[in-house]
Amino acid sequence: MQRQYAITPQEEEWIMTGLDAGVSDIRRCEFLLAKLTDLVSGFRALHQPLLQEHQAALTLLQESIHHKKELITKSILEILSKLQADPAALPLAKSLGELHPVVLGELLESGLWNVDAASPLENRLHPLVLEQLTSFGQQSCALDLSTADILAYLELLVDDRNPVIQAVAVYLVAQIHPQIGQEISLGLQYEHHPLVQETGKLILDHPQAPLTKFPTLEKIIYIYNSDFFHRLHSQTLMALANRAEIRTYTPGALITEVGDTCRELLLLIAGEAEIQRPLANGEIQREALRPGQTLDELEVLTHSESQSTIAALSADTRILAIPVEAFDDLLEADRDFARRVLELESRQLQKLIRSI
Repeated sequence: MQRQYAITPQEEEWIMTGLDAGVSDIRRCEFLLAKLTDLVSGFRALHQPLLQEHQAALTLLQESIHHKKELITKSILEILSKLQADPAALPLAKSLGELHPVVLGELLESGLWNVDAASPLENRLHPLVLEQLTSFGQQSCALDLSTADILAYLELLVDDRNPVIQAVAVYLVAQIHPQIGQEISLGLQYEHHPLVQETGKLILDHPQAPLTKFPTLEKIIYIYNSDFFHRLHSQTLMALANRAEIRTYTPGALITEVGDTCRELLLLIAGEAEIQRPLANGEIQREALRPGQTLDELEVLTHSESQSTIAALSADTRILAIPVEAFDDLLEADRDFARRVLELESRQLQKLIRSI
């Protein structure tokens, strides 16, 4: 599964947690459908209006749950492709199609559920199975869950195996209900990951403090939500956050200048900034930056000089800076991270070749 479906060992371990080895494919599929049912319910809870004002933290949880739904859906499709015309496959396919038509449709349309497949999708799934999978339209998300239901789901996430999910979940609980957040935080001070302990301690001191008062958690959230680091493994994510620094700039302040040696990867997390590139005719080409966008990635990775100036445009423009040494230290430890860096360098090289 790891090679064929681009699933990491950690992800496969999570998918099969609670399932005995050697069970039948049908039992595995039923087990995964039950897990998917819980994830769909949780995803609905994370889309309630009550949480929308905490968008940065909420986005991390939403993306994490969406990714888990994709992983399980891929695993179920693998089983269905093996079962073919087995009579048990049809009700399983119907359940999957009814439960999760959105992600299922995306995977089937793109073919991304199997990265090594060379044959058409119709040859991998029996036609009757495919019909059951695609017979349901998109479903709307109910926006009427009670505060108690939302809190109940967030409390479940506090017990997640991933400390990043735990920390973000308890932070959101405290934002919605400070008393419950503090009660949970009391139990997080022992035998938990340092990130979870730190978040809990800050909640005990100031239960409804803004995200900016949670230094480590804030860096983790913005790194995860950025384009370049999207869905990064939690251990790498936390390691980068521990090495990163957040800086605040006033309007007109220069963040980098032409000729500076690029020793940090810069990520705009708040405010406005622009890239100013000098042209051969003496004019300046200006490009607006948006929150979540990383700056001068290739120059940073190659330790080369910046070809542009980056200036802050608004008050309280905030930049998260990650030293290049952090990349060098983590490339060997995280193969997925190394792959991302190689893909970035390849894209930038292709862009350079096309411009010549």
